Amino acid sequence: MNKGGQIAFLTTIYPITVGACYLLGFWDVFGINALEYVAPSDLLRFAAFPIMAVGASVALGAAVGEMIIGSTIQGINGQNRASGRLVASPTARFLIRLIIKLIYCALVIFAAISTSPNKWYVLASIVPIPIYLYLKGVGFIAEVMPDDGVRSFSIYVICALPMMSYAHGDLKASIIKDGASYLYKQVDDVRWKYIGKLDDYMFFVSVDNSIFRIEKFDESITLQRFKAPKP
Repeated sequence: MNKGGQIAFLTTIYPITVGACYLLGFWDVFGINALEYVAPSDLLRFAAFPIMAVGASVALGAAVGEMIIGSTIQGINGQNRASGRLVASPTARFLIRLIIKLIYCALVIFAAISTSPNKWYVLASIVPIPIYLYLKGVGFIAEVMPDDGVRSFSIYVICALPMMSYAHGDLKASIIKDGASYLYKQVDDVRWKYIGKLDDYMFFVSVDNSIFRIEKFDESITLQRFKAPKP
């Protein structure tokens, strides 16, 4: 893919994908296919929130990791030549790779068997690593960002953001479903938890998450806030 194609992908298809991942992560908790109610053009609007909310944390984590790893390698190669030779030995490289693979496999197994919504954050942190390595190896966005450090940082953020957006949506929906915190409306002494708005419709669910209620959007509807007390 040439430079123009990469820029077009990052400014159109990619943000739409991020928006779709956030919607799927959020609404799938309630078994609702959000894409049935949203036009592809609207996904750009939905992408704005996860990109700002999740992108900042992903970018910060990637930047810190790049600085720590980069400074460590520089220190080993420059100031501590004995340590540098030790790390560069075939045995040390084998052990480091083995440890990394074991940690990677352990995290994948944990995420696969865990029922916590936080498992998606774990997956979003480790699944992009092979994709990142492949994209960096083939020179993805090398023409757009020739600096290797900036390119490495950017590629990881690009790889991690879609899954992080899904994880963020899943966690937000789980908070509503579990009754920890939500908006609601009262109808005939029955409390309906507000899930969200898709197209021109507002979605509600009963407190026990067994019955759904769909209403036409109305600005006059007043929602109240509930937050469960801390144990």
